[in-house]
Amino acid sequence: MIKIHNNIATREELPSFLVGLKEESLYDLSWTDPNLGVSEFAWYPEIDESLPLSYNQKYDGEVLTIDEENKVVRVVKNIVSLTEEELEAKRIILTENAQTRIEVETDYANRIWQPDKKEKFDEYIAQLALVSQQENYPWEINWPVRPIY
Repeated sequence: MIKIHNNIATREELPSFLVGLKEESLYDLSWTDPNLGVSEFAWYPEIDESLPLSYNQKYDGEVLTIDEENKVVRVVKNIVSLTEEELEAKRIILTENAQTRIEVETDYANRIWQPDKKEKFDEYIAQLALVSQQENYPWEINWPVRPIY
């Protein structure tokens, strides 16, 4: 929920005494006791309309636009490029995660295969070994499908 005050939207927690009220009750709080300090405010739900990120981008800041007619705040996050350092750190994490999955899946396949399924599990292990050679690794990975035993 986004706080509205004087036609300006800001991110602020909904006060605990308002939690649990119907959403419609938060659109206009003039009905509340003035001593509570919220009678001039409203809280609207947000709709995130941000574009998806590519592997080399991150969100940095946002624009909040009040849609009074629909009683929502439209959120568009700003997109910026990752720095070389951030990109390298992300690559390292993705590579480590992929390698861990490859190791776990290979170990699983070596332990679980049944004699009549050995060929399928051997092929699966071979496909796992080739994951790191995919064109966009580690940014995009097409994982092989684990055989059913």
